[in-house]
Amino acid sequence: MIARFLSRYYFALFGILFFFDRYTKLFAIKHFVHAYEVNDFLSFSLVFNCGISWGLFNSSGTYVYHFFTVCIALLCFALVYHIMCRLQQGKIIIAETLVLTGALSNLMDRILHRGVIDFVLLSYGKWSWPVFNVADCFIVVGVLIMLIQNYREQ
Repeated sequence: MIARFLSRYYFALFGILFFFDRYTKLFAIKHFVHAYEVNDFLSFSLVFNCGISWGLFNSSGTYVYHFFTVCIALLCFALVYHIMCRLQQGKIIIAETLVLTGALSNLMDRILHRGVIDFVLLSYGKWSWPVFNVADCFIVVGVLIMLIQNYREQ
């Protein structure tokens, strides 16, 4: 009974976060074609990242793009398996849900738009962080929580 409730809770969490990320990306496509500077620290600039994190391996070659897309899809399947195992053990999977949500939304971008939709740019003076999106935030926060949980479980 409790496991059924929790799996519905996690599915609802996934759905809400996934919808929120998809909405922000569609909003970015529509409104951030030209860079929009909020202040010296925050601006919005639409970028389609064909590589992986921070634009690494961003190449015009389709083989590299498809290779990483397949790798990301396989990692998503592995994460789903990990989530199912943790659910059966009665573990909390909020962190895994965050990571899966971000990964699947970014994978969807790669399939639909031939690149991940990134639009948030943080900068200070001449320093700037690579452009990212809400899904990336979900992934980073989820991985940090997973690391903390793993540390506490040992």
